[in-house]
Amino acid sequence: MAKKIIGVVLGLAAVGFLGFWLVYLPLLVVHAQRHPAETTPASMGVRYEDVAFPSKDSSLTIRGWWMPAENPRAVLVFVHGASGNRREIHSRGLELAKFLVSRHATVLTIDLRNHGTSDGTPNGRLSLGYGESNDVIGAVAYASSRAPQLPVYLMGSSMGGAAVVYAAAFHAPVKGLVLLDPVLDPHTTSINFVQAVLGAPRWFVVPIVWSAETFFSGDPGHHDPLATAETLKLPILLIQDDRDPVCRPSTAATLARANPNITLWISHDPPKQGDNVGWGYHTAAYVVNPTEVQAQLTQFLHVN
Repeated sequence: MAKKIIGVVLGLAAVGFLGFWLVYLPLLVVHAQRHPAETTPASMGVRYEDVAFPSKDSSLTIRGWWMPAENPRAVLVFVHGASGNRREIHSRGLELAKFLVSRHATVLTIDLRNHGTSDGTPNGRLSLGYGESNDVIGAVAYASSRAPQLPVYLMGSSMGGAAVVYAAAFHAPVKGLVLLDPVLDPHTTSINFVQAVLGAPRWFVVPIVWSAETFFSGDPGHHDPLATAETLKLPILLIQDDRDPVCRPSTAATLARANPNITLWISHDPPKQGDNVGWGYHTAAYVVNPTEVQAQLTQFLHVN
């Protein structure tokens, strides 16, 4: 009798562990986490407006900040990464926006669907840039309506990088793209992402990602941002942290070799203990090398 009870307990424990490992954790992975911005551009002395506009593909309302520059020469639409918000870039996004506005670039920062204060989809899942690209197209349409005489550029960080790639491929009328440690290989990036979040060994993480992609994916078509980016004909500035453990530099280098329209700039990040574990320097180029990033952006956007 005791052996039977032990067997039942062990069986239930195994089922519970498998449910946690292959259902609960994968569902957490694919769901966006909302973190509304806690400060506004006013905290940096930047004039702004709260704005809202429709996403291209649905009735979702996308919200953001419009930061007008004096005598503007371009508009930059900034697109954050997974579970980020409109003031992203390691919490220094507003600092970068202030710099760009001072250089005569109007800035529009947005909360993607399921993020910040923008509307959400019924399942709340991330599609690693593919579905979110419709929000970017909506932002471009809004920016063009506000400043029809100005060229519009897109800047995407991490998953936002994939979103702007897809938006450009879907013929959003933009002058160029800035990609900051973009998601180009969703499968490998997802593994690296989960490993960064959990701090777990790779053997534990791979089945979680497999389950997420197989049963709960927000992008059932498993689209390929790398292959898409290789086909783009417009100018692209690709900024890559050389110690990024999530979106690996080797993938960025592959894209730069495949597309002659790409200028690859490497942010040489300082050594850091535990650099290959956790987030490391993912999307940290502006934090680590702000002056160099500013120089790259002003040259690319033709603002000064």
